[in-house]
Amino acid sequence: MPTIRDIKVARAEAIIGHHFANQDLLWEALQVAGSGEYRIGGRNTAKGNQNLATLGDLVMLVVLADTWIESNLDKGK
Repeated sequence: MPTIRDIKVARAEAIIGHHFANQDLLWEALQVAGSGEYRIGGRNTAKGNQNLATLGDLVMLVVLADTWIESNLDKGK
């Protein structure tokens, strides 16, 4: 029987259309800061994934800012 982890990883792969050779990396990326997952696939997650969560937030801000700027530039044409 598949675990919750297996189900969530499979759903994430289906959504983004990519299969990860190392699914531990995807599982780590799916964890929120302070999730309690401090060791995934033999790797320690720094501060309960706080560093990766911060990086993800920053990447999301860049993508959203780019989208917002592009949509406003299109309105001026």
